[in-house]
Amino acid sequence: MYYCEYNLARSLGVWIFQGNAISPSEWDAHFADIRTLIAGHKTRTTRPAVLLLMLGGTDRPDALKRQELSALTSASGYNPYLALVSRNPLVRGAFSALRWLQKTPNYEGDVFAETAQALSWLETKRGEKLPELLAMSARGQAANDRKKTTR
Repeated sequence: MYYCEYNLARSLGVWIFQGNAISPSEWDAHFADIRTLIAGHKTRTTRPAVLLLMLGGTDRPDALKRQELSALTSASGYNPYLALVSRNPLVRGAFSALRWLQKTPNYEGDVFAETAQALSWLETKRGEKLPELLAMSARGQAANDRKKTTR
């Protein structure tokens, strides 16, 4: 399951992938959300702070989706502070490898096992407290939990 929430006025975003399988339509929704982030921040001077939660086993995208993801995250307008949170060391390692493979990423990212660590890093990068990110994250996890119970 995939969830996204933005606060464009504060340049904040939360992306959540939950579960062991991510469908092609969920990847497409995520790519559309990346495009929204790029478009929404073209004229802003504040770099976006994005919390990306990978909860569960989380598949990697197929080769075409990986190529599209690489192109989007290399685009000139994509420049967030991106904190990836996963308890899965393989997911964290894959994100680190992706960053190493990108020639000159425009975004600054890091990986964390815990949300509190990621939030602290984002607050340091932005130079301000970001309590909204924690609230946005809680709403996303609650929404995904409701989806699980209704299936």
